[in-house]
Amino acid sequence: MQYYTFSRLALDDTVKEIAAIPNTVYFVHLVDSDHASAFDFSFHQFIAIYSAHFRLQPETIYIHTNVEDHVAKEILENTTNPYTLAINKLPKVKFNYHAAPNKNLSGIDIALLPHRSDFVRTAVPEKVGGTYLDDDVYVLRDLRALSRLGFENIIGEQKYGKICNAVIMATPQNNDDASIPDPARCRF
Repeated sequence: MQYYTFSRLALDDTVKEIAAIPNTVYFVHLVDSDHASAFDFSFHQFIAIYSAHFRLQPETIYIHTNVEDHVAKEILENTTNPYTLAINKLPKVKFNYHAAPNKNLSGIDIALLPHRSDFVRTAVPEKVGGTYLDDDVYVLRDLRALSRLGFENIIGEQKYGKICNAVIMATPQNNDDASIPDPARCRF
């Protein structure tokens, strides 16, 4: 996998000093709002989250979900799912409620959960920085060296030059409209 790197240049063509990307990891776990019991995690999601915990040793792993905090807490307390239990026991994992939009800025409905996830995955790193990983991305080695290269954003590249939003690394408070592709401006 190749990586796109984006960095703003000052008017005099010198690269501005950019702080390292924080060692915080984000996952998005959206469920159908009518079926909050679908909150439980699968084996592949456990491997993704555990590999990030083991290889990156982040300060915090946030799992952003559209399940409200009190419902998520109840599910986590009562689940018998071994992968959900294991993820919940990781010391640096925190679950965080994040509403998933139903419409984009043009008013077009966003029907599918994966498309709603696109909105959450780009909004979260922009606010506080860190690394977003899809729940099917397995970290095989430490990515922290990338975070210290001086780029504001690092985004993967797929075949044929398409952007891969399965891995997004970003500095905090990065409000440059061109820095991370914003799905709110896209048509579905």
